[in-house]
Amino acid sequence: NAVNGFVSNDINKLREYVERLLDDEAMCKRIGTMGRATAIKLFGKDNVKKQWASFLGLTNTEQS
Repeated sequence: NAVNGFVSNDINKLREYVERLLDDEAMCKRIGTMGRATAIKLFGKDNVKKQWASFLGLTNTEQS
């Protein structure tokens, strides 16, 4: 929490997180930047392509 986003199953905790973000513009920007970087790392085109190639058992020459 507070690195690249917030997670909770508690609705009151989620409300607290939203209020913190609304009150702290610098935190909001930092978390937004880190969250975007995490999303690109995990779900970016190159990573997803590698995951599918691995899943399908393709070699590097077959991935084109």
